[in-house]
Amino acid sequence: MPKVQYTEAKGLHQVTGKGVSMEVLGSTLGEAARISTAAPTALANGFSGALASNTHYLNPTDGNAFTATLPVAAASKAGDVIIVDFDTVLGNGQLAKFGTAGADLALGSKLVHPAGTTLGISAVDRSVAGDDFLNIDGLTNYGANVGSRVMFRYTGSAWYADALVLPAGNGTASNSDTKFHTS
Repeated sequence: MPKVQYTEAKGLHQVTGKGVSMEVLGSTLGEAARISTAAPTALANGFSGALASNTHYLNPTDGNAFTATLPVAAASKAGDVIIVDFDTVLGNGQLAKFGTAGADLALGSKLVHPAGTTLGISAVDRSVAGDDFLNIDGLTNYGANVGSRVMFRYTGSAWYADALVLPAGNGTASNSDTKFHTS
């Protein structure tokens, strides 16, 4: 029996192989499901290094700064996914950096930061040309709190970042450093 595949570009069509696959927004549903159900890998305290495609991570347990580079384009394929969950509060004055110098994130990558304890939206930042890093700055009464998540999806030409940074404490502090940056 031939393989049936659904993609946004071609709709439902036949391809070589067996089975069924669905691709939505460039990522296969099976790959996303596999990543979300696999046991996450904790980043080491003081982590500074590369993240691997199709891997689910937890931020360092000490809540201190870390720098995570993304896989290079040549080693990535459309639909690759990386998830980083925050199971520990990012400490006051600590910076989590995601990106690779000179490799812009996909235009329109999104960071959402709810406000206060009511979780109304206080900030939305979108990446623009030249933004190659997503920085998350830990501050008392700002974030990133437990439950924050950064997800990267490779579009075929760049990594798209989709981040939700939950407030820590009462969430009332102001922070202009949690946003997309140029290295």
